[in-house]
Amino acid sequence: MRARERLAKEDGKEFRLTKHQIKVIHRAQAILGSSVHPDTGNIIPWWQRMSSFVFCQLPLSIGLTMATPTFGQTVFWHWATQSYYAGLNYGNRNATNISSTISIGLAYTAAAASSVFLAVTLRKILGGNAALKMRLGNQLILNSTTSFLAMAGAAAVNSLVMRSDELKNGIRLYNELNEPVGLSRIAAWQAVLQTSSTRLFLAFQTVFLPGVVIGVLNNRGYMPRGKIPRAVSEIGIMGVMLVVGLPMSIAFFSQEGKIKAKRVEKEFREVKRQGDGKRVEVYHFNRGL
Repeated sequence: MRARERLAKEDGKEFRLTKHQIKVIHRAQAILGSSVHPDTGNIIPWWQRMSSFVFCQLPLSIGLTMATPTFGQTVFWHWATQSYYAGLNYGNRNATNISSTISIGLAYTAAAASSVFLAVTLRKILGGNAALKMRLGNQLILNSTTSFLAMAGAAAVNSLVMRSDELKNGIRLYNELNEPVGLSRIAAWQAVLQTSSTRLFLAFQTVFLPGVVIGVLNNRGYMPRGKIPRAVSEIGIMGVMLVVGLPMSIAFFSQEGKIKAKRVEKEFREVKRQGDGKRVEVYHFNRGL
């Protein structure tokens, strides 16, 4: 493509892409952006990509919402969910700082332990053993509520601990010409807090909302009575919530974060661009997903 552009310029002709070529480039850009880490240039494992989220999260949402609320089921499904989320956070992190194996292990342990503790504690407070005797619809609502609250708390812990190196050392800032400037802890806090917010909304969309919808439909007798039709309906509702909820949660904040120069550390407020010598007004950074 670039060779054709160069030859066209040498002949004094205007180089234009066809609609088909533009379509091919856009698709290639989308595939590249979803599978290659913007900081490291490494291929992201398929299960850590946002494009695989629906397929990986669906069985977890079913377990968190539909499983009988026993102690063992609660522990297993929250441990499995946080194991997946730890990998998701790591695969989509800002890689300015290299995380040690110890810090990754601590983040995973803290997130999994906090999620399990919150889920078990909340179920004892809200339902206890009586939850096992509840109507199916009420049981689903209880499951989704406790799972959402536990995931919300764990999401904050997971993001803060998993990305603690970024908060400590800062993340790389770039000016408007994409020139690297330095590391900013203020930008790191903004990136981590925004990511935690998206995880919170994602938990609401993927666990709380479908559980409440299915629970209410069950209580009002709108769900099919047969096991197979009921299961298909429940999985369908959860699948739709996942497909709709993921892009909505990610769209809250762009992966390329922005912060005004006056809001970062003092040493970056009067920096001038190397390309044209003008003072930087807005910095860019990789927020992560």
